[in-house]
Amino acid sequence: MSRRFSIKNKKPLFRNMKIMTVDEVTSLVDNLSIYDFPTDQDQFDALLVKPLDEFECVHLGEEGKSCRTFELSYSIETASYDVRVFTPSTRTDWKIAINFIQTLARHLNTKVVDEEGICYSADNISYNYENDILFGIKNLINPEYKGYTIFGINHPVSFSSDMVEKLKNADDRIQVFEDIFYENQYLDAYFAKQRFYQKDDDQQIIAAYTLTQQTETILPYEPAVEFSNLHFIKDEEISQWLMTLVVFEDPDDVETYSMLGELNYFDFIKQLPKNKYRHIDDKYILVDGMTKQELENLLT
Repeated sequence: MSRRFSIKNKKPLFRNMKIMTVDEVTSLVDNLSIYDFPTDQDQFDALLVKPLDEFECVHLGEEGKSCRTFELSYSIETASYDVRVFTPSTRTDWKIAINFIQTLARHLNTKVVDEEGICYSADNISYNYENDILFGIKNLINPEYKGYTIFGINHPVSFSSDMVEKLKNADDRIQVFEDIFYENQYLDAYFAKQRFYQKDDDQQIIAAYTLTQQTETILPYEPAVEFSNLHFIKDEEISQWLMTLVVFEDPDDVETYSMLGELNYFDFIKQLPKNKYRHIDDKYILVDGMTKQELENLLT
């Protein structure tokens, strides 16, 4: 669910219509970050100078403030810059997105039109986004949508029954939603990435996570292919889920890392001491930083 706002591009007299590069359009507002670009600086820089229409969309937000990104894309068909704000987003998310929309509209000296055809001036976007937030929260607490997952700026959130009950019983549901979401997105922990590889002998696909010594890590309680990876691999294609344990010979020197061992992911969860982790939502747990000895104990 989302709301879309379009900012018409303007064609200069006697010149072809210019489509701004990613860098040009995102630099209009301070402190915006791009969340779907490669981390390699050379690749990142190369993509920044490409026109926006060469991308399906880019995801933007403000680190430390945003809980969700918003989407920016360019439509050749309508010659417009399109901004999509996800439902539900926080009030801060909306303010950041609206500020960007207004700044872009002023830069182009044009108006803003939402998906229902309502027209706004750049200085007066009076869209009632709190109703949109409440509509999204209503779906979150709907019993038909158990384990409802929202994609946050740093990692997905799958709302647990405890979270849902807090929302149901809240006098100010928007504030409680924002508090839950913000705390979840800005945990001081590493969100573990899925890795996939294929065995040479029988071509079976292995999926693996890594847990590193003394590193607080967010992991799934029951692993499944993340949404961002479903375009190239499906759950049924995974023959085995593994956990790789990494330690340091010298705890003060990250370059001295080595692989301690591997174990079946489900065995890892069973053997993980209950006092070493806590559930942060319906699907993910936060594992405390573990000593080398504690990691060795998981292999015995």
